[in-house]
Amino acid sequence: LYDIQKIKFDVFQANWLNDKRSILDHTQLHILSCLVVLKVLFNPKNSLDLLNK
Repeated sequence: LYDIQKIKFDVFQANWLNDKRSILDHTQLHILSCLVVLKVLFNPKNSLDLLNK
């Protein structure tokens, strides 16, 4: 019984860590897209060159 509880806890912990990681990834993507938008706004020509590569 104890082992089953421990396994359940480990799985729960792993899932929680994965959720945290995906939240971080989502935030990083959001920040990156904002930076790209800012670059395009402030320097359209260079940004177009970057997009073409």
